[in-house]
Amino acid sequence: AFASTHTCLPFVQDIQVDGQRHLVINNGAAGMPNFKGTTFGVLTRISSRSETPGDSLYGTTLNGLRFDALPIRYDQAAWMHRFLSNWPAGSPAHTAYFNRITEGPEFTVPQAVRLAGGLSS
Repeated sequence: AFASTHTCLPFVQDIQVDGQRHLVINNGAAGMPNFKGTTFGVLTRISSRSETPGDSLYGTTLNGLRFDALPIRYDQAAWMHRFLSNWPAGSPAHTAYFNRITEGPEFTVPQAVRLAGGLSS
């Protein structure tokens, strides 16, 4: 498995190489929304426990390890206040990130899952 972090949008994908299943998983962004209509970040949990966490957005098991995308819930109002105090309307960061922070990107959980078994396997 290859796990990476913060490439703006999360995903998990399994790949067959020489008849063996491999996995690439990325959390997207921990500190801002990753999916349309949401206000949470995402982290990747890698565990030797086989059970699926109750708040898993999606996940899979590979070679005895469980990989899950979990939401990071934060105080959205506090984050917006802090963001706007540093990057007011018209600033480059406001232009680049305000809509994503308030509405999430045009990206859904099913788009993040590229597993042969679907949303959870």
